[in-house]
Amino acid sequence: MEKYLAMLKKENLTREEFLPEWKRFKEDLNTGKVRTAYQEEDGKWKVNTWVKQFILLGFKFGEIIQFEDGAIDKDTLGERKILLSEKVRKVSNTVSVRDGVYLGKGVTFMPPSYANIGAYIDDGSMVDSLALVGSCAQIGKNVHIGAGAIIGGVLEPVGAYPVIVEDRCFYWRRFCNYRRNNSKKRSSNRSRSYNNRKYTSI
Repeated sequence: MEKYLAMLKKENLTREEFLPEWKRFKEDLNTGKVRTAYQEEDGKWKVNTWVKQFILLGFKFGEIIQFEDGAIDKDTLGERKILLSEKVRKVSNTVSVRDGVYLGKGVTFMPPSYANIGAYIDDGSMVDSLALVGSCAQIGKNVHIGAGAIIGGVLEPVGAYPVIVEDRCFYWRRFCNYRRNNSKKRSSNRSRSYNNRKYTSI
């Protein structure tokens, strides 16, 4: 973390200086070593504002290119490579996951769907068809993001909470969510059974 913080403080930072650290930073996002928010022992969530700041630098120093798959984007972004050893199901090529997204074991993407940079999707969760997991969103274990659901991205302002969906939630209807959710503290939540598991419906 210290090397990234030092770079954020560096004056007159150049693209050539930034790119090697950016590559390592995205790998740390992919492996979960770095994330935009984390839950403390008392259950409260804390935002890592510096992570958002570093992602914003990635946009700043990127140059627009055309990738081999035909996509046109900044060269600092692009598609995340998903290895067979990760045990992640990407059911179709119409699923797109930007580089810099953590994917836990058993995560499933149904086509078409999309996950943006800085997102964290924990073990056993499903992103269903026509669903979006926005930038920096934090998705817990065994969550089902239902078809057509939009989990909004909160990259700016850097101090704002990303959308947080805790373990075993089921987004079962089409809607947009651009605010923090903490299912354990919402008394108005309803529960329903899905695939013999109990989920909380927001």
